[in-house]
Amino acid sequence: MTTATIDIANQLAEFCREEKYIEAVETLYDENIVSLEPVGTEEMPARLEGKQDVMNKNKWFIDNFEVVESTVYGPYPNGDRFALAFCLTAKNKETEETSKMEEVALYTVNNGKIVQEEFFHAC
Repeated sequence: MTTATIDIANQLAEFCREEKYIEAVETLYDENIVSLEPVGTEEMPARLEGKQDVMNKNKWFIDNFEVVESTVYGPYPNGDRFALAFCLTAKNKETEETSKMEEVALYTVNNGKIVQEEFFHAC
């Protein structure tokens, strides 16, 4: 496990705690980042490639949901990877419905940047 991976993990955790998702992508993600979600839609595919597409995914979330409550656990490092766990309550800005989400994200670091993020959602 490298110091760079731990530093990036701590920085990402802090960005997420502060709900600075766009800044996290701009600062810590590789241009060729791969983002994997367990489920996708036509509007938001399960697999995204490239920093701009991941940025757009985050902007979509910010535009459509208000975070009511959020807790970030971790990071949990392992070699060139680390995990963060998220528990959040978000309100849909259009319908005003509130939902709770739990997920774990596994991140891979290479050359000082996050090159892959993979999300696992609770049932």
